[in-house]
Amino acid sequence: MANSEYIIWKKDYETGIVMVDRQHRILVDLINKLKDAHNQKKEKEVLRETIIKLVDYTKFHFGYEEKHMTQFAYNKLDGHKLQHQVFVKQIVDVLENLKLGKYENLTEEILNFLSDWLIEHILKQDKEYSKFYKMKIKYA
Repeated sequence: MANSEYIIWKKDYETGIVMVDRQHRILVDLINKLKDAHNQKKEKEVLRETIIKLVDYTKFHFGYEEKHMTQFAYNKLDGHKLQHQVFVKQIVDVLENLKLGKYENLTEEILNFLSDWLIEHILKQDKEYSKFYKMKIKYA
């Protein structure tokens, strides 16, 4: 089994919204910790605890983003929330399957999905919101 590659934070991932960027870095760190646990073949319990932290922090972060978007009357909030719900469901499903023993360990596919989804979401949807937000505050 190959090692899962870590996410390396790049300036391109920054939205320019300080709190959102800080929270994104924490999410990247949590995914990297999950990959680290996987790469070091840690006990299933360590993986489970790390996924629980990821689920909890993801919910917190998405709540923060959605509140921010609501405050600034973001016109694409509903679609953004839907994407958040889909991602949370995916990681909750991973956690439940791990708890039920449906897989001994996390697969590369699952770890890559988490990384790819987060980075793609930041680069597309969050950056799109960032442009909207910056225009709003520029003309406020």
